[in-house]
Amino acid sequence: MSTEDQSRTAELRVGGWVPPYRQSATGPSPLPDAFLAAASAAVPQPGRPSGAAGPDRRSHRAVIAACAALAVLAVTGVMAYESGHTTRPGPPRFVALPVVPTVPVPPLGPASASPSAGPAERSLAANPLGSASASASASAHSPAPTASSVRPSASPSEARPRPTRTRAPERRGPFTIGRGVGLEPAGMTGYRVRHRDFRARIDRIDAGSPSLDRADSTFTVRAGLAGTGCVSFESVNYPGSFLRHRDGGIWLDRRDGTGDYAGDATFCPQAGRGTDTVLLSSQNQADRFLSLRRGRLGLSGWPVAFTVRPPL
Repeated sequence: MSTEDQSRTAELRVGGWVPPYRQSATGPSPLPDAFLAAASAAVPQPGRPSGAAGPDRRSHRAVIAACAALAVLAVTGVMAYESGHTTRPGPPRFVALPVVPTVPVPPLGPASASPSAGPAERSLAANPLGSASASASASAHSPAPTASSVRPSASPSEARPRPTRTRAPERRGPFTIGRGVGLEPAGMTGYRVRHRDFRARIDRIDAGSPSLDRADSTFTVRAGLAGTGCVSFESVNYPGSFLRHRDGGIWLDRRDGTGDYAGDATFCPQAGRGTDTVLLSSQNQADRFLSLRRGRLGLSGWPVAFTVRPPL
C-alpha cells in the first residue's frame, strides 16, 4: 500500500467526519486495487461456515469497519459525481423588453366633461348621442306635476307693465315749483327783474338782449325755504344763491343755512288788483312787500304788482 493510500485509510473513521476528496477535472478518482482486495478478503465467503474458526471479535469488527467504509465511499462517490455534473452559473443575461408605442392624447374640447362633473354629466359628454335617451328616461322617472305644483301663467294684465304715476307739479299761486320764470312789473312791458352786482333791479331786457342779461333775469321757483305755501327765487346762473331782503333792499346772496336767511329769502304770493298779477310779501315781515324805488327793488309797505312771464 502506498503512502497516499495509507493516509486516506487512516482518515476514515466510523461515525466520524469524512473530509471530501478533491475532484479531478475528469471526474471521481477510481478506488485503489489494494483497498478493494483487503475489503473482499474481510468479507466471509458464502460457502464457508462462520463458526468453523470460532468466534472472533476482531473479525467481526473488521467486517463492520469494511461495511461502513463501503457505505462512506458510496456516499462520497455519489456526492462527487453530482458535484461534477452541477451546472456552473454563467454571466447574467439581459432581456430586451419590447418598445411600447406612444399614443397621443387628444386635447380636451368643449364637449369634454370636467373633473368635477358627475357620472351622468361625464357619460353625456362622452356620448352626445345618448343625451336624448337619457333626458327621456329622466323625464319618465320624474313624478308627474300635480295640480297644486303647476302655477298658471301670468294674465295679460299682470304681464303688462304698470304705468308710472307722475306727480303733478306743485303750484303756489301763479308759480310752478321747479320751473324758471321772469318777473315783469305790471304796466312795464319789456322790463324784467334782474340781479346786477348782486343787487336786484329793473332793466329793459327782451329776446334780443345779451345772453348774460337774459340769464340774470331768469329765476328758478323753489318751495319756500322758511315755510309752506310760499316760494323762494334761485338764480339760474348762480345756483345756491337766492333773492333775499337785507337792510331794506333786495340782494342776491348765497344761502348760508341759517334761519334768518331762510326767512329773508321766502316770499308769499298774493293776488294783485290787476288780471294775472301777483304781490309778493315777506314771510318774516308779513306787512311788507316787494316794492320799486328808483329802478331798484326793496321791501316796504307800498307793493308793486308783477306779471309772471316765461324766461327769455
